[in-house]
Amino acid sequence: MKFTKFLLSFRNTIVWLVLLSAIIPVSIISTGLIGKIHRITREAALKEMDILAESVSGNIGHQFDLSVSMLKGLASNRDIALATRKNSLGIGHYLSGRAPAYLEKIIDAFPLVSRIYLTDINGDITVSTDQLSDSFKLNEQIETDIKSLIDSNPKSTGRVVSLSYTDTKNTYSDNDINATFIAIIIPVILDITTEVQGTLIAEIPLSKIKYYAERKVASSAKVEISPFKNEQCKEAFENNGIIERSSLLSIPGADPKGPLRYIVKISEPSSLRFKFVDRALIDLVLFQVAIILVILLIVYVLARRMTFSLLTLNTIVSHYASGDYSYTGKPVAFIELVSIINVLKKMGQRIIEQLSGLKQAEQKYRSIFENINEGIFQASPNGKFLSANPSMASLLGYNSEEDLIVSVSNIATELFTDRDDRRNFFELIELAEKISGFETKMRTKTGDIIWVSMSVHVVKDENNKLIYYEGSIMDTSQNRAAEEEILKLNAELEQRVSQRTLELEKTNRALSDSLVQLRMTHKQLVQSEKMASLGNLVAGIAHEINTPVGIGVTATSFLEKQSEEILSIYRDGKMTRSELEKYIGTVIESSNMILSNLHRAADLISSFKKIAVDQSSEDKRKFHIKAYMDEIIMSLQPKFKRTRHRIVFECPDDLEILSYPGAFSQIFTNLILNSLIHAFTPEETGEISIGVVPKGRTIEIIYQDNGKGMPPEISNMIFDPFFTTNRSEGGTGLGMHITYNLVTQSLKGDIKCDSAIGKGTKFTIRIPFTHNHK
Repeated sequence: MKFTKFLLSFRNTIVWLVLLSAIIPVSIISTGLIGKIHRITREAALKEMDILAESVSGNIGHQFDLSVSMLKGLASNRDIALATRKNSLGIGHYLSGRAPAYLEKIIDAFPLVSRIYLTDINGDITVSTDQLSDSFKLNEQIETDIKSLIDSNPKSTGRVVSLSYTDTKNTYSDNDINATFIAIIIPVILDITTEVQGTLIAEIPLSKIKYYAERKVASSAKVEISPFKNEQCKEAFENNGIIERSSLLSIPGADPKGPLRYIVKISEPSSLRFKFVDRALIDLVLFQVAIILVILLIVYVLARRMTFSLLTLNTIVSHYASGDYSYTGKPVAFIELVSIINVLKKMGQRIIEQLSGLKQAEQKYRSIFENINEGIFQASPNGKFLSANPSMASLLGYNSEEDLIVSVSNIATELFTDRDDRRNFFELIELAEKISGFETKMRTKTGDIIWVSMSVHVVKDENNKLIYYEGSIMDTSQNRAAEEEILKLNAELEQRVSQRTLELEKTNRALSDSLVQLRMTHKQLVQSEKMASLGNLVAGIAHEINTPVGIGVTATSFLEKQSEEILSIYRDGKMTRSELEKYIGTVIESSNMILSNLHRAADLISSFKKIAVDQSSEDKRKFHIKAYMDEIIMSLQPKFKRTRHRIVFECPDDLEILSYPGAFSQIFTNLILNSLIHAFTPEETGEISIGVVPKGRTIEIIYQDNGKGMPPEISNMIFDPFFTTNRSEGGTGLGMHITYNLVTQSLKGDIKCDSAIGKGTKFTIRIPFTHNHK
């Protein structure tokens, strides 16, 4: 409550308004800048994490590339090739220590490689960098790849095979019981013979790759390496206080099975990664608070100076409110307030002039109030007259208005004669707060009953509390007598109207019967139009089928004639090999011609059969729009055969709809035939485009031709029944009316036509559908 009173002060409101006007923009701008700086800093930290992951993955890949390159060079070394043999020459090189020394250099140079050994062409180990136990056996997968590599007989060391396996039997470390290894297998080629002498195998444990990666990142970061399982490498993101970044690692030399791929994932607590970011955020917030405090101080000083002048203006207004219009107040500092004070002075002078005019107006109103023939009154909520004019007293039979006010103590009980009218009056006035022309009976001072018309409204104070009723009363007794006379005349008129009504009812029944007959006729015409359209298709399809059937009959007749001639030659014993071959060629050619034309006729019949069955059926089913529209267009090909027009149809192949195919067929048959008849002239080349696009729960079909178009007065009436511009050539005007009814009623959609002269015609159809993208 105290805060509300505080805001009632204009001065305080101005101060806070100015303060908030300064604080809010500064706070929004500074907060936005701080948020943006913080976001950019965090994004930079995450980007740094991305770069770190890519760098670690790249370093590991680079180590692999160097290792494989060095191993390839070693595999072509003659000493290594001889060391793969188990004969005395190979053993001599082994005993001299030259081959193991080469292998040890590889291990010393490349930290990822843990063990290297040589095998002969049979897969038996001849040299190893570690002392192997008697029970040591190569992994079965390695043996298989060695055999496959040697059998392929490569001519150079460029053929490299890499594989991943888990070795649970031959592990050489107590800490690697279930160690996972990557094996690099390279053929060893003797440079003299260019033949495979054996293989060089390098083992790289995932634990060494992980250890190598951990040395490349911060001590707080954690590295995980796992096989790639057809998942995309993820950007750096924060989850449960941990930042993770995954990078793809491809192992080279993976022919022929494809590259080995691993995911290198680096994770780090976000509190460590964003430590400097959060510290910078705190500094920015403190800087923002300092700026806001400085602005508050400056704005407060300026607001106080401005409100001082407003306080002076308030003092002037207070004097004016008390009636002292001569008070001018102290000088103020602001030009705008000086103008306001000058205006107030002029207002004071006008008020004095208006008060003088009001007194004159009050005298004039008093004269009208006392001399008007209509009764005017004011009444208190408890039913007593507060004031009344002489006409009011005279109407109710009292000598003066004072006599009326004193004599009547309760208007409701003393003046109203009808309890129902009294109850209705007070209910209406309480509900509507204003009544006009309420008629009732009232009792005069002498006891006479008169009819009056009352107009009353409620007067309330600023707190919406009832103060008094104010209204007027007119004597309507003479009007009532006239009304009773009119009622008698109305009774006679009603009797005449009843007789006339009976005659009209007979006429209406006749008109109703005619309307039913008209609707039946309209329905028959619509059905006739649909069947006429179907019959038109039948005629076109029949003519189109006659061509392949006629060709088939001609070819069959020709084949029969050739068969009779060859049979005659055969019976005479004069048949030659060339004549027989010629006859067989004729049979094959005729058979192909008959078969192709029969297939063409069958396709036309099948297409027409689907369209005809659907047009005569009202069944609802699922169908693919593209395939079904192709059937409709094929059935209409006879109509396009002798024209240069073409139809362009675009629709998703898998778009399926649950609807009425018969209605669908009838709609587009009518639209296409309508374009052929009205849109194009026979000698021009026209184009009809049909596009089908799914949009949410509806399907939108755009049908458009580039014909001559229609003026607005025709396009606005195109869906009206029996409207046609081609009646002289047999048009019924029902085609587009049927199309409209099929779209709006059968398919529960809507259709809109847009056309202009020279710009073609466009129909937009929207219908609900159930689609299923497979």
